[in-house]
Amino acid sequence: MLTVSRLSLVTEIVVALGVAAGYFGLCGLGLSLDVTAGVSSVWPASGLLTGLLLVVPRDRWRAIVCGALLGGVAANLAFGFSAIVSVGYTLINLFESCAAALLVRRITPDAIRLRHPADVLSLTITVLGSAVSPLTRAGARAGDVLYVTGLLGGSATALQALLSGASPRAEHRERFASPRPRLDEARWLAERGASAAIDISDGLLADAGHLAAASGVAIELDPARYPCVSGVSAAVASWSGEEYELLVAFPPNYIPDFATFRERFGLPLTAIGRVTSGEGVRERGSAVRVEFQKGHDHFS
Repeated sequence: MLTVSRLSLVTEIVVALGVAAGYFGLCGLGLSLDVTAGVSSVWPASGLLTGLLLVVPRDRWRAIVCGALLGGVAANLAFGFSAIVSVGYTLINLFESCAAALLVRRITPDAIRLRHPADVLSLTITVLGSAVSPLTRAGARAGDVLYVTGLLGGSATALQALLSGASPRAEHRERFASPRPRLDEARWLAERGASAAIDISDGLLADAGHLAAASGVAIELDPARYPCVSGVSAAVASWSGEEYELLVAFPPNYIPDFATFRERFGLPLTAIGRVTSGEGVRERGSAVRVEFQKGHDHFS
């Protein structure tokens, strides 16, 4: 009959082998996508490991970490990395996972009461692509006219309603819950002479500021011309984020066909401002630059 200590050892071995198999599989999947990426490609396995470390007691970490070490080294060796590199890559990932789990447990004690990896699972998806002649935010020039696609303000209005416990109107909820990126519209506008464009994810004023900064120009907008969703004010439309409409600049001698645009895409295309010399964003009727939230900064 097995003693308690031997039974515990057997359990740890079984756990370690199970973790090793799972970690090996996820590492292998990542490495098969890009064998040259090394440590960066095995992050999915590290994410799962971090989740496990958050939901199991500290006294069980030994078996899990040993299993992950075995699985990670085996996966790297299977894909042709040297023993030293394989051990090094795996140790780096294990260190990241253990450090992240310890930090979360220290900052958020409630994490200790989590019971399943799904409680802490986070998925990040990156789409890579290329463009022959991209339409960037850096091409606007003084004299260009600014247009915006669609209607603005529905997303922020729906969020305000939800936060207050109210039920948003259907058209507002649709803009918040099911935004549609204007990919076909962007191609159509680019083919017809657009000089610069940006999608409105941080809000009209914030993204106009991004376009102005990238192009080295100033932007003047006319709030009276903002195309708003029914029941939404120009003020709300000016900062409503997650819209995914397009703010587009056209040279003054290129006037897009509004009727054709609406007929093809079912959306209005509205002239709302112009590009001038200088810097920053101003709304017509204001003598000073607009002060607005900067929006998301990827490098802050």
